[in-house]
Amino acid sequence: MYSNGSHPYTQRLIRFKDGDGCHKLYRCLTYKVSDEELDMQSHLIQLSVSQLLNLYEQGQREFHNLDFSACDLSGLCLPEIDLSFANLANANLEGIDLQWARLRNVNLAKANLTHANLRRSCLRQADLTSATLVSADLRAVDFSGANLVDANLADADIWGAIAPDGMNRLKLNESTEQRDRVAETLSF
Repeated sequence: MYSNGSHPYTQRLIRFKDGDGCHKLYRCLTYKVSDEELDMQSHLIQLSVSQLLNLYEQGQREFHNLDFSACDLSGLCLPEIDLSFANLANANLEGIDLQWARLRNVNLAKANLTHANLRRSCLRQADLTSATLVSADLRAVDFSGANLVDANLADADIWGAIAPDGMNRLKLNESTEQRDRVAETLSF
């Protein structure tokens, strides 16, 4: 199966079909994979919310490459979960608890994260284009390399959050703050 032994090692959640024809999920710990298996891993994995919760309750924390686009995950409590490389575009994540979560390279475009708890989460290289983060807890979140274009951070707690440049603290757009102050003074 392995011709030259040069295939990379991996640690991912992979779906296999067992002898009964049922799909099972396994966390593969440091093993060599064939080119066919690497191709299979590059696709997003479909998983129901109940399956995710069952695996999480059993102690599983790494769920890479999952597709939860346009799903309702609101109110779930999943601290310390690793959803790196997942697709959560257009998902309803309102009130979700994802503190200390690893969300590297996650697609959160147009996701609703209103009142979400993302404290100390890693959102490196995440796509948050047009995401709604109103009143979210974003304290000490790492946004290094993240795309925050048109993201709504109104009333979000961004204390200690790392900006997309990876070096500075995240600050709300000063021109927006200045515009709001000017609008307030003009309304008197």
